[in-house]
Amino acid sequence: MRSRTFLCSLFLLACFAAGPLLAQEVVLSTPLHYRGFDPAVPLLTVQGSGNQTSNITEYRDRTTGAAVTWMDFGGKLNTVLANISAQWLNSVCMVDANTPGANAGAKIQACHDAFPITGGIINAHGLLGAQSADARINITKPNVTLELSPTTVLTLASGVGSTSGILASWSAPTGNANNFRLMCNGATIKATRALENVAFDEYYLVRVTSPQFISSLGIHGFVSDSCNYELTVTGALAAGAEMGAIKLESTASTRFVTNWSIRHNKFNTQAPDIGLTHKWYGVQANPTSIVANTRVFFDGKFEFNECRGDGRCLQVGQGRNISWIGNQARNPSQGNQFGGVQFRAIGVDNAVFTGNSCLVDTGDSGAACIYIGGNATLANDESKGFSITGNVAKYDTVQLTTDTYLVNIIGARDGTISGNTAINTQAGAGGASDGIKILSAAALINQNINISDNRLAGFLGFEIRVDDVTPPVNLIAVGNNLGDSAAGGVNPFGGAGIANLRQCNNTTNITFATLGTPANGSFGYCSDCTIANPCAAAGTGAFAKYLNAVWVCN
Repeated sequence: MRSRTFLCSLFLLACFAAGPLLAQEVVLSTPLHYRGFDPAVPLLTVQGSGNQTSNITEYRDRTTGAAVTWMDFGGKLNTVLANISAQWLNSVCMVDANTPGANAGAKIQACHDAFPITGGIINAHGLLGAQSADARINITKPNVTLELSPTTVLTLASGVGSTSGILASWSAPTGNANNFRLMCNGATIKATRALENVAFDEYYLVRVTSPQFISSLGIHGFVSDSCNYELTVTGALAAGAEMGAIKLESTASTRFVTNWSIRHNKFNTQAPDIGLTHKWYGVQANPTSIVANTRVFFDGKFEFNECRGDGRCLQVGQGRNISWIGNQARNPSQGNQFGGVQFRAIGVDNAVFTGNSCLVDTGDSGAACIYIGGNATLANDESKGFSITGNVAKYDTVQLTTDTYLVNIIGARDGTISGNTAINTQAGAGGASDGIKILSAAALINQNINISDNRLAGFLGFEIRVDDVTPPVNLIAVGNNLGDSAAGGVNPFGGAGIANLRQCNNTTNITFATLGTPANGSFGYCSDCTIANPCAAAGTGAFAKYLNAVWVCN
């Protein structure tokens, strides 16, 4: 009897023992192509005895998609191998046009359902161009990764309830984590939703719900990487509706979502028939059950995403250690409303906003770029420990709403707003409202906030506004560059609670007409003031200081 042979693969970096010999050894002169890869780039050239190896569980005819057993090859292996591809390789399921299933959604679902309880990788690089799903894609097993091709445009089902979108849901941890990773490589995931006009109608392209946190097992949660999300919604909408690209959901205060990452995605939500009275999101992470000072979203990252369209961009409620880094929100490309807060933290401790930008430049509506605060229904539930640094907001439109800010704070403490830039270039009734607005609700107090080294200019109201129902504690503005207000006759500092803001070394570019009545200690360069006590007009410029309710120029 001839000696046993081995199948060695440089691609797999392992050798697998061959089984019993056939009557005649077969040498494979044709490369073995795996399903889902370009046949022009072979992964493996095989020399062997013709037996099935343990690491490849299924072979399919590349032309027909029909399963082929190893013994079907017989002595004709050389002649049939060009049409054979592997659908399974360890826990990797290859998907292409020949995979059984009526459409891409069915093929992906079949792969998922065939995984062992430890999950696996769905390699859908073979699904090219326009693809569809006529039913919800359900992810119920842990450690599942779905990879798409850059050319894929996957249109999801958009019906009501269980018939729509992609749902990742686990009733309890399995194995060491409840992971779902959506790796798009630039692919598009989209849907068009005709609204049902029923109360609390809801639709998200992707929903991840209630993965339970167990610290000893180190859960690494949801990942969305390099996906283009497009959602268009038409029709009448009842009150309480929510629509968007991704929803991370916690169904109880004891169920946590942790170590999640949403990066390099593009979100485009369009609602041409609907105004701003309803909720639209790029990403919403929010618990369904809210308890004061309870945090359920941990260690999350929004990095280098882009939002275009209606509503809110990236929002988290009741979280800790959440960062918004390098994201961009722009007005919609199709002329719909831009309104809503773009980057929003509600009851989030250790929130970091760094290097984000908001731009409105085509005559659409606008609102706050960054919001941080507490839940107004929960006493003493302020966001605690925040950093807002190096962000930019620019408003070049004449159709803004009245509530438009770089930063809006309602209930936050122990934070820094530093090194940001916000400029409104439009004078008159259409410009943006205030650069930074600080407002307390009855149950929420702003305290220990340092506003420093920001450049704010051209706003209709004030560069820095304090309108607290409850007076803030230890609110300081130091070293800010505050320019002219666009409407004229308005001071860079203002609001009913401005007396509670301590100011030092802020510079302003003001005129005699815009001196106003700020807090004592305000000062700046007045371009047309005369050196006098009190200040006078028709001069060539003077340094103006507001002391004991009087402007003094020297």
